[in-house]
Amino acid sequence: AFQAGAPGEAVKHLTQAARAQPDRTDVLERLSATLESLGLYEDAYTNAQRIERLCNEDLNNQIRLARLALAIGRDQDAVDRTAKLITSSGERKAEVLEIRGDALMRVRDENSAIESYRLSIAEPGASVSVYAKLARALSSRATRVDQALKLLDDMVQRFPDDPAAFMTRGAFHLDQALRNTGERSGRLPTSLERTVQDADAALISSDRSLQSLRFAAVV
Repeated sequence: AFQAGAPGEAVKHLTQAARAQPDRTDVLERLSATLESLGLYEDAYTNAQRIERLCNEDLNNQIRLARLALAIGRDQDAVDRTAKLITSSGERKAEVLEIRGDALMRVRDENSAIESYRLSIAEPGASVSVYAKLARALSSRATRVDQALKLLDDMVQRFPDDPAAFMTRGAFHLDQALRNTGERSGRLPTSLERTVQDADAALISSDRSLQSLRFAAVV
């Protein structure tokens, strides 16, 4: 029912199936995933907890619990869960470290969050999004803006065919341009020029996708 475009019906049928067979972790997993996709995070978390009680070694479910904990404001829960997952997450270590960084930012441990984001970037499975988060965290202090810029340049080199990389760097340059308006630092023209360059690169690499067109329009 979910694949047919009726997620509400899918939740109904999966809930009925879970009640009939409460020990079926595969049904509970589908139910939790569907609820999460609908933004029903509290219910998704509750069902993921049911899976945990039945099988606490399910890596996919443990990562979902950490992600959902963050979504429902259980920030310390997410910190604690990701701490336990780091050594056992295998190919998903980058994802776990990114979630951990998000959770640490929520509990206002910026230095530890930055370290977690850096560790995530060092993993093969790192995403463009973790670069954006680390750059944002670094740029919270004016003395680290150049570090953030270097980081985003490295990101584009790592993901040269991903329009999201160019849009991420371009958005950062645009933010810097807005911050530097009225200043005499000389950064404003450079930031604006780089924003336009990244908008153009995003359009080329994405074959003028809707997202890149929207970014170009903003620029």
